[in-house]
Amino acid sequence: MSERRIEETDSTETARTARTAGLAASVGRSGADAGRTSDPIDPDTGGPETAARRPRPASRPDSARPARHRPVHLRLRWVLLVALGGMIGTGVREALSLTFPAPPYGFPLTVFGINVVGAFVLGWLLESLARRGPDEGGRRAARLGIGTGVLGGFTTYSALAVDTAQLAGTATGVGLLYIAGSVLVGTMTAWTGIATAAATAHRSASRRTAGRGTVDRSGSGSKGAAS
Repeated sequence: MSERRIEETDSTETARTARTAGLAASVGRSGADAGRTSDPIDPDTGGPETAARRPRPASRPDSARPARHRPVHLRLRWVLLVALGGMIGTGVREALSLTFPAPPYGFPLTVFGINVVGAFVLGWLLESLARRGPDEGGRRAARLGIGTGVLGGFTTYSALAVDTAQLAGTATGVGLLYIAGSVLVGTMTAWTGIATAAATAHRSASRRTAGRGTVDRSGSGSKGAAS
């Protein structure tokens, strides 16, 4: 009997100890949760709901953006540069057209030559600028001023279209030869300009590499002689 009572007393004490430990653990978790939920909220930022309700600032129009962040076609200095180049190119083309006019119902050789030469120079210019570095600074000025401005005004699609339309009613064969030759020869000369610029850049790079190799060899020879 005494042993049984001792066992019952031990089991009762063990159960009481377990209940006490469980109660303490639940109280600790509740306190931690209360501490997390009672953190102060910044009145400037607010909680997630406040941030969701806060209106987003309206985007600034292009006119209010700094000049360096505007697209190129919205910057006044580049627009004026293209306009100036276009006036120069258009003036040169008109002077050539008036000096060497096309014969009536004949092949418009002057406009044909203008477009072919312009295609070659444009291909050479753009390839050369692309190989020299990113489109910024002086390279961008050359591309817009010379490429878009001067060559854009120098070459002419409108005269090509008008001449072809006039020849179609009176000299169809000449008109077809003119339009086909302008497209084919112009494309070929543009690719020739690109290839010329690429070959020139390759030769320049080879000369620079050879020059550095000569300097390195001469430096090594001088060090060997000094030792």
